Amino acid sequence: MRHLLWFRNDLRCHDQPALQAACQSGAQVVALYITDRAAQKSHDTALTRWNFDVRSIRVLADQLKLHGIPLLVRTVADLQAMESLFAEIHHTFNFNHVFVSREYGPNEQKRDRQIQQWCTQRQIDWHEYDSGCILAPGLVLKNDNNPYQVFTPFRTRWLSLLTQHFVPEQDALTGFYQQPPIPFDSLQVDLPSVPESLIALWPAGESEALQRLDRFITQELTYYHQQRDLPALPGTSRLSPYFANGSLSARIAVQRALNVPGQGAQTWVSELAWRDFFQHILYHYQKVGKHRAFQHHTEALQWSDDQERFERWCNGRTGFPLIDAAMRQLSKTGWMHNRLRMITAMFLVKDLWINWQWGERWFMQQLIDGELAANNGNWQWCASTGVDAAPYFRIFNPWTQSQRFDPEGTFIRYWVPELAQIPKAALHKPPSKGSLDPRYPAPMIDHDKARLHALAAFRALDQRLVER
Repeated sequence: MRHLLWFRNDLRCHDQPALQAACQSGAQVVALYITDRAAQKSHDTALTRWNFDVRSIRVLADQLKLHGIPLLVRTVADLQAMESLFAEIHHTFNFNHVFVSREYGPNEQKRDRQIQQWCTQRQIDWHEYDSGCILAPGLVLKNDNNPYQVFTPFRTRWLSLLTQHFVPEQDALTGFYQQPPIPFDSLQVDLPSVPESLIALWPAGESEALQRLDRFITQELTYYHQQRDLPALPGTSRLSPYFANGSLSARIAVQRALNVPGQGAQTWVSELAWRDFFQHILYHYQKVGKHRAFQHHTEALQWSDDQERFERWCNGRTGFPLIDAAMRQLSKTGWMHNRLRMITAMFLVKDLWINWQWGERWFMQQLIDGELAANNGNWQWCASTGVDAAPYFRIFNPWTQSQRFDPEGTFIRYWVPELAQIPKAALHKPPSKGSLDPRYPAPMIDHDKARLHALAAFRALDQRLVER
């Protein structure tokens, strides 16, 4: 008997129920990872994310090899080619069971239904497990069995269910050694080129992820609630890339955090609940996975298509120091501080009046931790088009946000070096003539006027609804 274990965004051995199940009953195990070029294109997968995933896959392959499990890594052009690939692998290995971790996006669910049907036609059993969320979609429901659309009651219910669904933390490969190992030249994958500095910033693999988790919990978690919104400080976990490709189990993270007393741990657990919330929304409301507004009526908003403004935002040349510092951080590191993701997103949508879908796509094309559910959920929150979104009249003032979250200008000066010698007070208000470095652009818009434009557009939208 042979089992095929199909890895997706679950590149780890701890808290890996699909791997654990595949290794039971004395069967031989072959592991598989597939790169779907059509899916990468549809999700705007960043080159940094793909590089990180490949490095993670190589680490995983070495872990599996120690236990005699080959990891086959293959690339296909589309779903049709994927069926042909399964036929080829079945011809070589004659597997009779397939084990997978569930994914929740519309394309992924369609893919799995099609491959499952292919398996059924050949009397191959299909086994799927939930490990991408802390609590699986379908577990956290209202009393009427409908999904939550508001985060706070979702979190309350989610917290009440946590301990009921915890599983013991263990390595799924404990005690498993495949004798004799299946010989196979497994890794057929190229490593996309990215700067060495980025590779050094984000070492890959489960062992690195677990070490980072331990450091965060022992050294920083206690102060998380005080420092998480200050981008100049190392106040966040920076574990999001490892959660995104499954090198780190979010369930392990929350279990360890709950053993730490205090407000810091509680606040971080709440942030992990947000990640689950958006995954559940994606599962229950598939349209958000197709880049549609959750609040359908907001699709009538007439956004600007000013490409020049958009490019200035992308390149960190808006003339708003904190916005530009954040966008340059994203460009150089493939990552952006969470507070800054909200500020830059709301600036693009509410100040520049550019469609949130443009920003959603740009972030996915840059982010090493890009996830469809979280990225879409956060963008729609900022745009006031999504589930439990910010009220349309909540519009961040980039100057006061700068003063509040980078008061000394430390973060700004690091990422915008042309402002390194500018007094901190000058960084947090519209500049007077000659007050900033001549190499740095003037603010591209007047925030107060832009705010009034956004408010008027949303109010007009609401009025049209009333008049229907």
